[in-house]
Amino acid sequence: MVRIGTAQDANRRHRAWLADRAAAWERLAEDVRTLEGGRRASPETLLRAARAYPEAAGDLATLRRNAPASAAARSLEGLYARLHDNLLAPPGNIGQDLARLFRRDVPAIVRELRMHIVATAIGFLLAAAAGWQLVAAYPELARLFLNAETVARVERGELWTEGLLNVLPSSVLSARIFTNNIAVTITAFCLGAVYGLGTLYIVLVNGLMLGSLLAFAAQHGLHGRLLEFVAAHGFVELSVIFVVAAAGFAVADVGLPAGFEQSAEVYGCVQHFEGARCFAPDAERHPDLLSADARTLYTRGMAVDAPTYREAVRRLHEWRAAIDEAFAGFDAVLTPSAPGEAPRGLRFTGDVTFNYLWTALHVPAVTVPAFQ
Repeated sequence: MVRIGTAQDANRRHRAWLADRAAAWERLAEDVRTLEGGRRASPETLLRAARAYPEAAGDLATLRRNAPASAAARSLEGLYARLHDNLLAPPGNIGQDLARLFRRDVPAIVRELRMHIVATAIGFLLAAAAGWQLVAAYPELARLFLNAETVARVERGELWTEGLLNVLPSSVLSARIFTNNIAVTITAFCLGAVYGLGTLYIVLVNGLMLGSLLAFAAQHGLHGRLLEFVAAHGFVELSVIFVVAAAGFAVADVGLPAGFEQSAEVYGCVQHFEGARCFAPDAERHPDLLSADARTLYTRGMAVDAPTYREAVRRLHEWRAAIDEAFAGFDAVLTPSAPGEAPRGLRFTGDVTFNYLWTALHVPAVTVPAFQ
């Protein structure tokens, strides 16, 4: 009787779980149809599908374990395969994507940031005017931006830019200028994270520098030739810097909803519980073959009971729903990816302090190497 009752309870729990997950699968099926329909899916649809991807994998694993021959298992297996093919499909027509980027996406960003762009340009021009006035009144200030040899050349009526093409091919020189401006642009955007102060510093210092150099060149009748050199690349690159710096000014702090301070504990509970069950067959049959870390995970995970695990899973689901509201109005969230350099060897891949939260929330993330 006990075994029959246990089986009946298990069937009842399985039916309740199916009923609970049915709505999510229907919504996922609708999103997959949108992705397959040949029309451009909205960012919301793509994010929802990406977040549903690991959840669907977990649901499919549960069905394969509890009801492998059921219609629900076959249906979800097909849905998961379609989702996988759409999310991991190779890029389509790159030409159309680039055309869409420059015809629609970039103009939309510029319209959204137009007031920031105007303010950035005004700040740059005011700084340039200030630099001009300072060097016009105090020519020795030009030495703050030019070394002694360059100052001497200008005083002889020569621009420091005139000999560059004799030393470097034009392609190499252009690449160096382009690379430098890319670095300035990225820095101006990223420093917006410190309340825009870093971006403001980059914009004002570069404006001050340009105005100072033009004033110093003008004192020796060289400003026309310097403007010719700058105009060859400066107008385009300054426009890009203004737009990206404006985006840097739009960077703002985003706060996490209440309760997230316990995310490490909650996610650790889920990770240990599920990890221990994955290692269970090996831990029970061949414990001597497991590493010390795997044995520690197994021991901790087996100490977590089912009610505690279910409560942790419930809280993670709540936080995944709450994070959409918290991030509303933001295109991306910029955070550190690691507390330091990657350790040597393969035994330990590094501290996951800055990673586990995004894994727990099922949000897409990408790591950009920087500040080497």
